[in-house]
Amino acid sequence: MNAEKMIEVSNLTTHYGTRVVHEEISFHVNQGEIFVILGGSGSGKSTLLRHLSGLLIPTEGHIIIDGIEITGSNNVDPAKTIFSTGVMFQSGALFNSLSLLENVALPIRKFTKIDKHTIRDISRIKLGMVGLSGFESYYPHQISGGMKKRVGVARAMALDPKILFLDEPSAGLDPISADDLDDLILELNEKLGITFVVVTHELASIYKIADRAIMLGWGRISAEGPPHELKLSDKKWVSDFFNRKGKHSRTLQKSSVARKDVNKGWMP
Repeated sequence: MNAEKMIEVSNLTTHYGTRVVHEEISFHVNQGEIFVILGGSGSGKSTLLRHLSGLLIPTEGHIIIDGIEITGSNNVDPAKTIFSTGVMFQSGALFNSLSLLENVALPIRKFTKIDKHTIRDISRIKLGMVGLSGFESYYPHQISGGMKKRVGVARAMALDPKILFLDEPSAGLDPISADDLDDLILELNEKLGITFVVVTHELASIYKIADRAIMLGWGRISAEGPPHELKLSDKKWVSDFFNRKGKHSRTLQKSSVARKDVNKGWMP
């Protein structure tokens, strides 16, 4: 039996003026999968995540999220996917003037008509799910960077989404905190069946959590598959990226700018 596709992307193209960021990208993400988007700086990882979460409309192409087309001739309606997806931004994007409980409660208050007492109960449960029971009344400036990321995950889960989008979740964290966050992602995936799409360049995280990954470069998907297979790729720039070898890994960081023949359909 084929796995259900939670996300389907076909022929996605992104232009910033005359610059081509993505050209005719196609891939899918299966239900319950931890799917990683990787590539060098400027390769369009975060832009792709914004397309998937409905925050940015691509120049061309189609995106289907949990059976709903979110692209097309009309503007994207965030309400179409607001209860299917949650987003944790790289910085955590917490409001410093609100307690952790109030931060988690924000999307519930905005998008539902649930009474305030139930909202508080739900928010406490979400904080407990990320290991922050007892910290409800704390403010963002009173907790560590790793804890802020966990609050960001709790808020992303506030509406019980099927899919979570995480943008560089380990960025700025020490190795122990980053590893703890990876453990949380694996736990939520296993216990709740949440599908994850994670943008990262952290090799330790990629190897630990990813079922499959795509590597962006030169405006295209230059490689796709399980991390252990990509590490052994016969494409040197791919294997060098996974083995962190010299100029080939740096080449991917310049990929979107350096690529000259994108409009001719060239790719490595």
